[in-house]
Amino acid sequence: MIGTLGVNVVSYQGRTGAATVIEITQSADMERAARVTCAALKLSGFFGLDFVRCAKTGTYHFIEMNPRLTQIGHLCHGGNTLIRRLLQHVRGRAQVAMPAAAMELHERTLIALFPQILRTDPDTMKNASAWIDIPWRYPELVEELLRRPWPRRGSVARLEERLRPNMPYGKSVDRGEALGKLSTLLKTGMVTDMPMATL
Repeated sequence: MIGTLGVNVVSYQGRTGAATVIEITQSADMERAARVTCAALKLSGFFGLDFVRCAKTGTYHFIEMNPRLTQIGHLCHGGNTLIRRLLQHVRGRAQVAMPAAAMELHERTLIALFPQILRTDPDTMKNASAWIDIPWRYPELVEELLRRPWPRRGSVARLEERLRPNMPYGKSVDRGEALGKLSTLLKTGMVTDMPMATL
């Protein structure tokens, strides 16, 4: 195993939905579980392990594995990302640290995931200490992510949201509402620079 990235979920969509704000952490228990799983199943490539942590003891309990790169796989930690580590391993090169500018932008501890943060409750968005992970370098991707997810764009999906307001992934937002929430995030400090072209 050539790299790991562990996080604690600070807030999430609905009762059992995806994370909206995460905190990067190091856990010997989670890393040991990852190594044992990788060796026992002879895994190759990216995979993600989910745990539930006991509030009283702090013990991690393994609940599921995802055989893919998860929503945190692109984040920088320890001067590198999981994807860069894999590329360096495949090319047989020594680990090369990311440029200082990239480190400054991406080496954060408390992170609000985009666009999930736009589909969460207002109280979560007031968490001004979190940095929101918006891929400004790819404006077309930002524009697409500001829209409803593909499965939620049809009329049947919209009707379902009206009948079941507590969906596990959070309430979908239209582009106009998403831009309004981005403006709110800008005021709280979670978004530090929002290009006018996106507005």
